[in-house]
Amino acid sequence: MYIDCQVIREHGVGRAVIEGDHTRLVQLERDGHTQPIESHKSITANGSVRRWLSEQPLEALIEMSRKLTSSDRVQLQSGVQSNLAIARHGLSLFPKPFIELNGKDSLHRASVLVCAGVYARMWGEDYVVSSLAGSGNKGIVCSVPLHIWGEDKAIDKELIDESLALACLVTSATTYFLGTLSAACGCSNSAGIGLAAGLVRLHGGTEKEIGLAINNMVGNVTGMICDGAKIGCALKTMTTVDAAFRSATLAMNGVGIPHTDGIVGDTGYASLHNLGRIATKGLASMDQEILGIMQEKLQGGL
Repeated sequence: MYIDCQVIREHGVGRAVIEGDHTRLVQLERDGHTQPIESHKSITANGSVRRWLSEQPLEALIEMSRKLTSSDRVQLQSGVQSNLAIARHGLSLFPKPFIELNGKDSLHRASVLVCAGVYARMWGEDYVVSSLAGSGNKGIVCSVPLHIWGEDKAIDKELIDESLALACLVTSATTYFLGTLSAACGCSNSAGIGLAAGLVRLHGGTEKEIGLAINNMVGNVTGMICDGAKIGCALKTMTTVDAAFRSATLAMNGVGIPHTDGIVGDTGYASLHNLGRIATKGLASMDQEILGIMQEKLQGGL
């Protein structure tokens, strides 16, 4: 990745260069003069953590989620509150019929709030968002539904924290399989899978049920593409939340898509490996086609 952006305003010219990764700022200029920038982590820093998580068995991720420190819990809750704030603000940007259409039960409230939060973020509303695996949208998808559902069902707050931690760990591991910037939608194929795992954990599910939930998600949402970060992502995340709840509910009742189906593996992690192959190899030409469509739109004046 290489992005060289120049902004010309009345009081001067600014330039920023991003290279290698979408969060890696390598050059900053004002009127042609280099400006100091904060030291950044290497491209492999976050990637190495995600790679390490992807190499751990699911049982190890579950165990990690059980060993949260008080500081971990404070950080998780701080992120939840930030993401709830932008989600609630986002509701004010939606037409009333859209909100009324989706009902007032916990599932519908959670999915609408996620949609609203992502919409507000993509629209550029001035709110802080707690990100996950390099994505603010992934943070919203995982944190908001688990908080809403857990509170509505009067589930112990410590278990809500632990379920969110597991969702974050599974999302991070899945992000490694997909790649940091993938032609596959990270909100559905990473955060959605993490959310499903967290929901099963929230209801006392074991490694077996969590694996079934992952299989259900891989057999369902794989193939949803990423055609850039934009307001339309909001509807994709709403679909993802719905899919995660259905996948988790089926798993908690012992129902999972069998490994004889398509790319679904005999375990949840086998499914994630197969998902990674689809994202990194099967969709290899997808980005070029998406960029081609966007360029044609620009040339045609949108």
